[in-house]
Amino acid sequence: KKLIQREKILLKMLAYVVNKFNQNKIIYWIDCSGLLGLIRKQNLAEFSDVDISIKLNDVKKIRKIIKSNKKIFSFYTKFISNTKKNKKTKIALMYMIGNVNAERIEPPLIDFLIKKITPKYVLDIRTSRISAKKHWRSFDVIKYKGLNLNVPNYPEKYLKYVYGKSWNKKVEFWSWRQKSKR
Repeated sequence: KKLIQREKILLKMLAYVVNKFNQNKIIYWIDCSGLLGLIRKQNLAEFSDVDISIKLNDVKKIRKIIKSNKKIFSFYTKFISNTKKNKKTKIALMYMIGNVNAERIEPPLIDFLIKKITPKYVLDIRTSRISAKKHWRSFDVIKYKGLNLNVPNYPEKYLKYVYGKSWNKKVEFWSWRQKSKR
């Protein structure tokens, strides 16, 4: 029952984001855990979060158009300093958390992964992970509970790159609560 509640709120959050992105012509794609769930045909609420990749160039626009909706979710952005090779940069962390009683159910979370698109590759700003540009040239669409969601080209190959050979093996529900108890 808790998973059903979590899924309902997550669907409202996803519908809001996808609608805003489509209205404002912002390119996005479901990534990492969200993509894993879509390809495995699992409920997205089974995962600790749903990752949505966005382009670095769209961060300012997204910060203007996504507004917290007190009944459904809160939207947060934070900037952290990153010093690499004597060069200071600020990295944006952007995420949405479902407004639920966290004592009863784990809040649904959408995490925005910011990508820098270069002529040769795609760089994840937070993790510095580089992926092949072939996955991001155009997108496939997967229908999920009434929503049309963008996913990268060759999603299975991409998931193998991100998670390794056993990407398609389902694991138990992962929770930040479980992790914090260890």
